[in-house]
Amino acid sequence: MRTDRGLLIARAAERARWAVGATGYLHLPATMRRECDIGTGDHVFLAAVVDHALLVVYSLPVLEEALAAQRADLWGRRS
Repeated sequence: MRTDRGLLIARAAERARWAVGATGYLHLPATMRRECDIGTGDHVFLAAVVDHALLVVYSLPVLEEALAAQRADLWGRRS
């Protein structure tokens, strides 16, 4: 698991420090959450990148920024 430009990225591995548990939850370490500005209890968007065996965690502000960059006419902030 690593952070990159506001995203938290988890890569599949045979042996890893963090894993999806029996309940289906992935523990996000506090230090990495802080780097991505994700608070305890915050909602996030989780995207699977199947071809690369990745899970990407987006905070809602980062997701909003990405959507606005793609289609500002639909997702841009109103004045």
